Amino acid sequence: MDTFAAALSAFPCLYAASWLPETAQYFARFDVNGVDLEFSTVERPADSDALECVGSGPWQHHVLITCGSHQVPVVRLELRLATELLRDRPDRYDPLLNHLNTHGFDADLLERAMDAHAIPAHLRRLVQARL
Repeated sequence: MDTFAAALSAFPCLYAASWLPETAQYFARFDVNGVDLEFSTVERPADSDALECVGSGPWQHHVLITCGSHQVPVVRLELRLATELLRDRPDRYDPLLNHLNTHGFDADLLERAMDAHAIPAHLRRLVQARL
């Protein structure tokens, strides 16, 4: 986290790198040319491969995006969606649902991610209705 913060030190820091004990993670946010850029590390073990930030999920389930001359692995949106459903943040999960509805998704991975997070039935129904 300190390396990322140092690399972004020329940009406004919106949330200084710090430990959040309630979520067992380090977190920081910067404004990079008008874009909020967030970093976090999650410090807890997990057996599931269907979680966004812990276990093998982000390492096994990612897509490559082009960033200049580099290919950057980015976690699958199905895992991100389950996280935002868990946090009950419609401002985050609505655009994800729209994107997955338009561009397709891995239904099995999404189901396993919702199971891993124990997403409540009413949010599962919302996902089913939207996708």
